[in-house]
Amino acid sequence: GGLAEAGWRSLVIAFQSKRRGAAAAMHHFLRGKLWRQTKARVLGEVSLPPQRVHTLTLELSPVERWYYENLVLPAAKSRADTHAISTVMPQLKYACLAPP
Repeated sequence: GGLAEAGWRSLVIAFQSKRRGAAAAMHHFLRGKLWRQTKARVLGEVSLPPQRVHTLTLELSPVERWYYENLVLPAAKSRADTHAISTVMPQLKYACLAPP
């Protein structure tokens, strides 16, 4: 409670309002509290099931194929840009569910 809670709240409010420097402050704050682990690093500590891959073949309509070829494939080819893929997939889903 108290001062620590007030500091956290002000940090969250600044981050949500996209104040200049807020993202860096949030990153600095969280860096000391969170860390990423790899599967190889924690394999002895946790029991992870083997990864499964399911491949489905779909027939695409001409509109779906256009979206796939013009939005998804270019994003997938630049695999380093996960943001591009995560923004394209909802667009593809929308096109498949409600084409123009």
